[in-house]
Formats: sequence, C-alpha cells, structure tokens
Amino acid sequence: MHERRELLLHFLATLDYRTSKALDGAPAGFGDFQAGEGVRTPAELVAHMSSLLSYTLVSFGGAAGDPPGRSAGFHAEIARFQQLLRRLASTLAASPL
Repeated sequence: MHERRELLLHFLATLDYRTSKALDGAPAGFGDFQAGEGVRTPAELVAHMSSLLSYTLVSFGGAAGDPPGRSAGFHAEIARFQQLLRRLASTLAASPL
C-alpha cells in the first residue's frame, strides 16, 4: 500500500480511537453541554466533524453522507460520525492516490 494512503488511514484510525475514548459512556445531556458563550456544544462539534468527513468522502469520489442528525440526538450523530469514518477509510483504501 502506498505510504500516503497508509498515513491517511492511520490518521482516520487515530481519529476514530480518540473520539471513541472521549465519547464512550457520555452521560445523558452531555451533547448539549455549554462550555461558554460562542463555544460549540459536543453535539455541534461531532456534527461539524461529520460534515468535514462527508465533504472529504465526496472529494475522494464517494457518496455524500447523510445530512447532520442534530434532531436525531447526540448518540445518533456519534454513530453517523463513526459510519463516515469507516466509509472514508474504505474509499481511501480502494482509491488511487
């Protein structure tokens, strides 16, 4: 496998691991935590990261991800983020760089 592809896949795996460690077992209501004025909530951060992954997926020739699931809840958005990570990793593994 090409070095750049391996590095990108490693970055995605690290992102998956780190976000899983930070979000696993998050208590009810954590997604709406307000750290301060003008600071994104955890739910908004995950939705933003999902949007970035979806854009990246399209850039590499994959299909866009589902639209943000804010109304579906924080844990649904975490699942969407993880699904997008897996889809992007699969797309990168299969595409020429």
